[in-house]
Amino acid sequence: MQRKFFIKNTLSNYAIILLRMVIGLVALPTYLHAFGKEYYGIFLLAFELPQILGFLDLGASKSILRFTSQYRHDKDVHKFQSALSVNITLAVFTSLIVALCILCIGLASSSIYHLNDEQYKIAIGLFTVSAVSSFFVFLDLIPQNILNGLNIFHERNKFQLVS
Repeated sequence: MQRKFFIKNTLSNYAIILLRMVIGLVALPTYLHAFGKEYYGIFLLAFELPQILGFLDLGASKSILRFTSQYRHDKDVHKFQSALSVNITLAVFTSLIVALCILCIGLASSSIYHLNDEQYKIAIGLFTVSAVSSFFVFLDLIPQNILNGLNIFHERNKFQLVS
């Protein structure tokens, strides 16, 4: 049973990695063709900012992983619920801060990146979508790390496909 569980988790991990690589290889020429070099650069900047600002997470997502792993062994529900409550609160505030930072950078992008009016209009839209998206990306780490802590990687990978 353990061996089957291990193989299932391992294969699903590699399937997710392969799927991400294929999506990246297909998306790059599609985005370049659709946006052009300048707009693709703005697009990349807007959607990489959540990754760059990920340090503002302050370790909340990894501590959820840690407390879930501990819960799996000690079954202390009270400790797990307290830790989860604190981490969810921290994740919500962090998500809001990151989203606001992205919006501020988007609003100032004209002067920071020397964009013309047309580029600025597109940048504002992209930065706004990125800010909203980053809010959900940060919150998405909570269930992913709970599933990681429970060693249910196959379920986590299915969750990643849906989210």
